[in-house]
Amino acid sequence: MKTKLYYVIEKKTETYQEFDECTGWKDVTVYRIEDNEIKKVVIIEIENQDNSIEAIIDYLVENDPNEDEFTEDLYEFIQL
Repeated sequence: MKTKLYYVIEKKTETYQEFDECTGWKDVTVYRIEDNEIKKVVIIEIENQDNSIEAIIDYLVENDPNEDEFTEDLYEFIQL
């Protein structure tokens, strides 16, 4: 059974002369459901043109001591 990871993308903005402008960056916040509760896994800051799922995969590979290499069969990514 695949582990479901949910993610939200929020474009970063800054106010310039009363207008919001994109900074070229976005936050990807990743969640999972554990014991019927929402748990935040990580917030990843990446450039707007970067692929959000690839950034999540990179994080999982780099930060999970049990994950030597990523296997697509283990995870399902759901954008909220």
